[in-house]
Amino acid sequence: KTSVTDPQIEGLRQLVISAEAEYAAQRQIYQDSAPQVIRALEKLNAVKRQLAQREKVTKNVSNSESSTPSAAYLEIQTRLNGSKARLANLRAQLDPVNSDILKYEVRMSNIPVLEAKMMDIQRNRIVFEQQYQENKKWSEQLQLAKGGAASQIVSAADETLITKPVAPEPIKYVVLATAVGFLLGLFYSFARESFQLPVHTSWQLAELTALPVAASIPATSKALAKRHAASLPDASFRPIESFRYMAFSLLAKENRPGVVLFTAVGEEVDSSIAAAEFAVATAKTGCKTILVDCDLRVPRLSQMFSQQGRSGVSDILGRTILPGESSDLFVSTQHENLLILPAGTLSTSGLADFVTSHLDAMVGDLRQKADMVVVNCPPVDVFADTSRLAQYVDETCLVISAKSTSYRAIPIAQEILTKSGAKSISIVLTNGSPVDEPFGTRSLGKFRTQ
Repeated sequence: KTSVTDPQIEGLRQLVISAEAEYAAQRQIYQDSAPQVIRALEKLNAVKRQLAQREKVTKNVSNSESSTPSAAYLEIQTRLNGSKARLANLRAQLDPVNSDILKYEVRMSNIPVLEAKMMDIQRNRIVFEQQYQENKKWSEQLQLAKGGAASQIVSAADETLITKPVAPEPIKYVVLATAVGFLLGLFYSFARESFQLPVHTSWQLAELTALPVAASIPATSKALAKRHAASLPDASFRPIESFRYMAFSLLAKENRPGVVLFTAVGEEVDSSIAAAEFAVATAKTGCKTILVDCDLRVPRLSQMFSQQGRSGVSDILGRTILPGESSDLFVSTQHENLLILPAGTLSTSGLADFVTSHLDAMVGDLRQKADMVVVNCPPVDVFADTSRLAQYVDETCLVISAKSTSYRAIPIAQEILTKSGAKSISIVLTNGSPVDEPFGTRSLGKFRTQ
């Protein structure tokens, strides 16, 4: 009889070869003290101990027909062990590749943030470049004016033959001081205006902020603007052309907005006039419109239409009166198709004091009662009322003054509205140029004749 090696011993030897290959592969990638190398070494020693124990028990078996394993089985077992060793080696090689892929995915996720920062830097660069060119121009004009004044003073000194420059004549000294003071004051005013970065025209504002300018109010005297605002509640009032265009353009949209919110940027700008004028313009198209005074701190719309002290927004949000329980909440005006909802009678600090579900319910009820709802809120960068209500409206209009609003404040207000969930943002420019703005000259003429 012939004898062959015990198949279990042969299998253990193949496992030893596989464990040695795995151990060698780990040492190529990691140091000897690494956990991966230590585990591979422990596995190799364990297989060797099993092989030694098996060899002590038996070395050969009888080559009988019933006990000899087939050659095909041994070959398959050998190939299987070799494949396991190669698989372990490939897995060890794939670990650093997967690590690099994870690093690149993290870098790719940061690309949109870097692009947004680049756009902000580019936009600021354009603004500063324009301001630099204007300051350079003003500096050249000041230098020319200063040179002309100095030459006139020297000529006057030569003609009168001043022989005692240490003690000049009082009249000439006063003239010189006046000229220098005038130049210094002019330079200071130019420098102050340059640091404020005001935006003078709607096209410049749209270019720098990437926001559409929906309407513009021409600059007028304070007396004329006050008289125009006082005539708003009258039935004979005619909105300026830019607000009539704004009403037509919004109503002509395929998905036209149902609720439009007006708010200002800064405490110096009043958005109530723009909100009321847009509401009147919308009502004159035949669209049923509700004007809502949500400025609970300074209810200018309620005062304008002589409705202060009546039940309104604060009573609805405070649940002292429900919208469907009283028809007196919505007050008729002298303008056909225009109703007004006053600020209310409850003393409160603002919309932030009320429950969110009450705000949502109030806006939903207003949508059902009118074709267009116009809401006026306090300045967005002063109080949180606008950011609380922005997510429930369809269009938000930022009212900005060409005289007093700084360009730096506009991106801040835009970011507040965006983070608050505002769906669409546009700009209404006040104190605009009657010549440079659309509808400016003709609209200003009608503005003065009212």
